[in-house]
Amino acid sequence: MQERQTAILNLIKYRAINLGFNEDMRLVGEAIAIRAFHAGASAHRAVTEGLLASDRLARISHED
Repeated sequence: MQERQTAILNLIKYRAINLGFNEDMRLVGEAIAIRAFHAGASAHRAVTEGLLASDRLARISHED
């Protein structure tokens, strides 16, 4: 389980950097992904939820 969690965090970090998200957006994505994973989501679903959360935050930040 720890290895999957580490892989999820690394993938979120890698994708967030490539998508141009700032650190706050990345951290939100990581938190959402880990929460989803611990709630029973697959690793793929957890990463997807984390990246979607980061993207939503990015959109909100650009609206202000």
